[in-house]
Amino acid sequence: MSDTGDRPTTGATPDLTTDLTTDHGATSTTGAVIAKIVALAAAEVPGVHALGTSADRALSALPDHVPGVRVDVGEREAAVELQLSVEHGTPVDEVAAAVRRGVSGALERMTDLRVTRVDLRVVDVHVPTGDGG
Repeated sequence: MSDTGDRPTTGATPDLTTDLTTDHGATSTTGAVIAKIVALAAAEVPGVHALGTSADRALSALPDHVPGVRVDVGEREAAVELQLSVEHGTPVDEVAAAVRRGVSGALERMTDLRVTRVDLRVVDVHVPTGDGG
C-alpha cells in the first residue's frame, strides 16, 4: 500500500480519524466510517459478489470490522486495499476498473479525501448453484 505520510487506519480502528476544519467548525471521520464507505461503493459494482475472504466475513459481527477493506488515511489522502470475490463470467479487469472508479468517487465525494490508489486482490470466483445461491 502506498505511504500516505500520515497515520494508517483501517475499518477495524474506529478511534483513528481524519479531520476537516473550516471556518464553520471541525468534522472528524473515523476509520470505520471510511472503510464502510469503501465497502458500500465496491459492493454496488456489478460483478462484485462479496468483499473479503470467507474467514474475514465471519468476523463481520465484530464491532467496526469491515471485511476485505484496509484504508491508509492521511490528512488529505487515502490509499485503499480491497479483497473481493467476483461473479463467474464477469471480466475481472472491467470489475476492477469499475470498483476503482466507484470507490475513488465515493471517498472523494463523501470525505473530500484524495484517493491515491485502490489496490484489488481477487480472492474468489462465485459460481451460482442450481438453487439460486
